[in-house]
Amino acid sequence: MKKSFPALALLLTVGAYCLPGCSPAEESAPESGGAALLEEAKSWLTDRGERLLNSARDEIRRVVGLDGAAPGTLAVVNGHAVSLRQVEALYDMRTAGSEAAQALSLDELRADYASCLWTLVAQRLVHEELERRGLAVSEAERLREERRVSAGYGVEPGAEFDAFVRDEGIDPALWREQMSARLELELWQTTLAAGISPSPEDVSAFMREHPELAEEPARYTYLSVSGPVKARVDAARNGGKSDPAALEKQGLTVERLEDTAADLPPSLVAALEEIRPGQSLPVQGEGEQWGYVILLEKEEAHPKRALEVFACAQEALRRELLPALYDAWLDEAVKNSRIRISPHLLPRNVPRPAPRPLPEPEHGNDDENALMGGQDE
Repeated sequence: MKKSFPALALLLTVGAYCLPGCSPAEESAPESGGAALLEEAKSWLTDRGERLLNSARDEIRRVVGLDGAAPGTLAVVNGHAVSLRQVEALYDMRTAGSEAAQALSLDELRADYASCLWTLVAQRLVHEELERRGLAVSEAERLREERRVSAGYGVEPGAEFDAFVRDEGIDPALWREQMSARLELELWQTTLAAGISPSPEDVSAFMREHPELAEEPARYTYLSVSGPVKARVDAARNGGKSDPAALEKQGLTVERLEDTAADLPPSLVAALEEIRPGQSLPVQGEGEQWGYVILLEKEEAHPKRALEVFACAQEALRRELLPALYDAWLDEAVKNSRIRISPHLLPRNVPRPAPRPLPEPEHGNDDENALMGGQDE
């Protein structure tokens, strides 16, 4: 649903204009000069209207604090414009399907728009940092992510997925822009985390605080089979096939996944513990989203070797230290950038959202987060 946003409007009310040299008492004119007088009047009103309109546009740009910027620009980051259209799109992705968003006050809406604007500014700074370092998200990675998200909705990437996104009230081009920004943020945070080198003493202390790291949790390899038609999904499960190619020929989406018990919901772990490799869980879902799981392999939980525990603790500590490091980098990037933000249209004192965590395996309802904008950057 399209969200509205307070905008400045120009209202021109044209009453009884009098041409120079005339007064209302002199309305009548010789019949022969009527056409010429009408043309002169039209020309005068047109010129005056254009002057007023241009003046209003200049005033709008002055009010939002971005003289010389294109209309609709809410921020300029190192010469790169961030538009109202981008802010609206991100807001729509974040609030799609939310009834609470329809009952916001003007100040609350402005604060939400300000949060979206800050996210877009931070995304631009991340993009520029990656460019400086010669890093980039490849086109293949973007296509793979789009296929992953579209598969979660049972549609093909491309035209079919675009139509699905439009039905959700989202511009496909702006959705892809946000998808790319999310992948860039993950790349940059992975790069930042790789530079974190906790001391052996800190890692040892972390290991003592987290004894659960000493055990390798149970690991499951399984197929996630899904489709929009319940009868077709039921038939596939009852057929007992576990060959992905054969299932895909039936019009179903099949993903081969491998996760530890720590990565999965407890309810799913409990269900997988009740079946043997080759067996499947019951079909679940609603509407046009139905699916089931086929267990392929199961590795029982077991103690880790000392070096494995140390490496696991080191990585976990990196993740714990990452938010502060990202925050410090972002503060420095802002200080070293030329950023202009509309001072009147949006508040400037909105708290910055916490950075996204490092990429983790995403399943289930995360596809909906990917479509609707996911977490705040």
